[in-house]
Amino acid sequence: MAGQDGGDPLEGFRIDESTKGWLLTLYKAFAVPSVVAAVCIFSDLLLPGGGMDGGRVVGKGIYFTEGVHRYVEIRGKHFHYREELSRRVFGLLREGDRVVLYLTPLFKEVKRLEVFRGQTRLGAFRVKEPFYMVVFGLFALSTLLPFWLGNELFSRRFFVLVVASPLLAFASVVLLIKLCLVLLGVMPRL
Repeated sequence: MAGQDGGDPLEGFRIDESTKGWLLTLYKAFAVPSVVAAVCIFSDLLLPGGGMDGGRVVGKGIYFTEGVHRYVEIRGKHFHYREELSRRVFGLLREGDRVVLYLTPLFKEVKRLEVFRGQTRLGAFRVKEPFYMVVFGLFALSTLLPFWLGNELFSRRFFVLVVASPLLAFASVVLLIKLCLVLLGVMPRL
């Protein structure tokens, strides 16, 4: 058995030519929703405007999953937000602070927030969500690799891509469906 006797753990990753052709076509089809999702994500981050929402800080919390994550809960006029923040911004905010949130135009994600305590402006701060959106967009663009790699895609060194490409395509389809629901007004925001 491969892998147990020191053999190649990917020995079973050999695909005949007819199956490669079919899989390559399937993977290229997977690229379409992923590229559309990536274009939407990058457009969303680069387009000006997007609207604003205002609200109050209603809670703060910390959770420990793969490190320490600090978040604040904000009850806005239009939406309810739970935003991950840096330690400095987390320490600055108190329950009851007034917050103005600047949103992206398509996904209605928070780009940055402005904090007020009473009549005093405490500052404007960026949130972490745009970073995660960019990372997902770049991963989604990786589904274009089958166009450049062709049958070379099915070599051992691209094993992770062979597995990840359909998963990214599925996540992109889900993201696009949610975007459509947001744009149609069925869902308030992603």
